[in-house]
Formats: sequence, structure tokens, C-alpha cells
Amino acid sequence: MLYPVPSKASNLAADTVEKEHKRLLARKSIIEKRKEDQERQQLEMEREEEDKRIKLQKITVEAEQKRLAAELEERMRQRILREIKWREVEEAMALLKEREKRMRKGMKKITVLDGEKVVMTKETVMERILREKIKERQEREKKLQGLAKTMDCLERAKREEAAPLVEAAYQRRLAEESEVYEGEQEREVEVSKERHESDLKEKKRLFRMLDNKEIFQASCLTRL
Repeated sequence: MLYPVPSKASNLAADTVEKEHKRLLARKSIIEKRKEDQERQQLEMEREEEDKRIKLQKITVEAEQKRLAAELEERMRQRILREIKWREVEEAMALLKEREKRMRKGMKKITVLDGEKVVMTKETVMERILREKIKERQEREKKLQGLAKTMDCLERAKREEAAPLVEAAYQRRLAEESEVYEGEQEREVEVSKERHESDLKEKKRLFRMLDNKEIFQASCLTRL
């Protein structure tokens, strides 16, 4: 059975179909690759966003912890100040009660302070006592600061006084080590000298043995 020979038109059509098929496959591959790239970029963006969210959350938590710690410290400081204030007030009230024993309640008393007449009432007495307590506290703090400064000066003076002793001990140590080193060097020189003399003696002994050997050989040859 004879088959018809393919014409140029049919060959061209087959080539066109093959090229179109390859083009479609290439386009499909490009689309799939582009889709994979988009998915990968999307995952990367989501991962970066998650990292940013975690970092921001960590910063927020740390800031909140610092804020709470600062608030706690401030509350403790205020509480201590209130306690100090109330102690001063209680002490002032105790002193006021002692003075009230010598004054009738509600009466005014004229007192001369620094050459001026001052009307003394319960309020003025309270204010004066509080000022005195505050002044006493400030004087105590000033004395403590002066004491701390004095202690620093004494400590510095002790260090400066001890510095020459430390330097002297260091110099003594250097002198002792230098003396030991010089002694070791002298012993090394002495040992080297003794070794050299021993080598010279050994060399002379070997020379004598060699001379005796030559004399002995010469005498033997003479006898022959």
C-alpha cells in the first residue's frame, strides 16, 4: 500500500502546531514559575510582618515592664516621703501638745522673736515646729554628706600614704629578683668554665693517646 508523500503545506502545519505547543508549554511554565515566585514573596512578606509584630510586641512588653517598675519605685518613694512627713508631723504634734499644756486652747500669746512681736496661735506654733523639724533634717543630711566627704578624703589619704610603702616593697622585690638572677648567671658562668676546662683536659688526653698510638705503630714497623 502506498502512502502519499507529505506536502510542504502539511509539514508547515505540523511545524506550526509543534511550535505553538512548545510556546504554550513555555507560557505555562512561566505562569507557574511566576505564581511560585508570588507565593514565595507572599510567604516572605508574611514572615517579615510576623517578625516585626513579635519585635514590636517585645518592645511594648519591655516598655510596659519599665513603666510598671518606675511606677512602683515612685510609689515606694512617695510612701517613704509620706512616712517621713507623718513622723515629723507626729513629733510636731507631740511638741505642740506639750506647749498647749502651757496655753489655753484658742488663746493668743504674743512672743518676741528676733526683736519682733509675733502672735502665737496653734497654727503658728505648728508651722514653726514643722520648720524646725525640716531644718533639723536638712542639718542632719548636711552632716552626713560632710561625714561621707571626710571618709572619702581619709580613704584617699590612706591610699596616698600606702603608695610609698607599696613602691618600696616593689623595689625590694625587684632587688631580690635581680640578686637571684645575677647569682644564677654567675653559677652558669662557673659551670660553663668548668665544662670548658674539662673539655680541654679530655682533648689533651685524646691527643696523648693518639701520639702513643703512632709511636707504638712506628716501633712495630721498625722491628719488622
